[in-house]
Amino acid sequence: MAKHFLHTFKEKRPGWAAVLTGDQYALFRQKLLRSSNSSIDPEQCDKKGIFRHKDIDLNVANLAALCAHQPIENWDTEIDRWTAGLDPSRGWQVPRYPDEVGKLKIQLYPVDYFNGTSDREEYLTRQDMPGVLSTIVVDMPERLVAMTKSALGQWAVHADDTYTKLLSLLKTEQPHTVNFTKLNGSDDVVAVLLSDDVTASNHALVLDTLYPQLLGSSGALVGIPHRHMIIVKKLDDEPSQDLTSRLHRMVQYMVKEQPGFVSDSVFWLKDGQFRRLTR
Repeated sequence: MAKHFLHTFKEKRPGWAAVLTGDQYALFRQKLLRSSNSSIDPEQCDKKGIFRHKDIDLNVANLAALCAHQPIENWDTEIDRWTAGLDPSRGWQVPRYPDEVGKLKIQLYPVDYFNGTSDREEYLTRQDMPGVLSTIVVDMPERLVAMTKSALGQWAVHADDTYTKLLSLLKTEQPHTVNFTKLNGSDDVVAVLLSDDVTASNHALVLDTLYPQLLGSSGALVGIPHRHMIIVKKLDDEPSQDLTSRLHRMVQYMVKEQPGFVSDSVFWLKDGQFRRLTR
């Protein structure tokens, strides 16, 4: 029976599940249906791997990527952790302000992350760097939920004030380990900031304040391949095309290493502003 189930869905693997083989996708679907009491079906996801559940957009593609980087025997634990606390009959409830305001964070997503969702204009997003959404989210158990304008309105709090407060909080944190490595084929050294925190990439927004020693007189080249990593190349002159291209290749390679894609571009951070140099 299991073999028949796997064979049936082997050729139906959607594009967002390319990190899994056909057989792995069938097994992943089977386990997620079990864990969610059949309320979350990967077959009903949009082309980005987003499953709409009540007023929550669940990133099933990201869960698939998490599983792809683990042994199959760990999948049940990972999937059960991901679905923990999800009540199919209720959906997400607005956090109480100010009791739970500490759960608000900024998360970085690719600019098309919410495309295909019917109420994408409701989400609290802005572009602090081209092609990347700075999104206000609620850090719920085992998942992040995008905050909506209507939900924030229930708190009588202005979105700009919330961004300002959250950015100020970021300037007090240093969750990363900082490693240095050479770009392939050169003596150019880049700093690689790593963290297990799923929102750690948001510290790129306050990089000049948080890690001023990593910026030169001309700022820095910055890459944010995924939510756990920030790559920084100190600049004392304008970046050359060769340097930018080599860093771009590194960013593109790192995109494939972890789930939680943010951007495969290289940005030039100077005077607090991000300019996109590659696409």
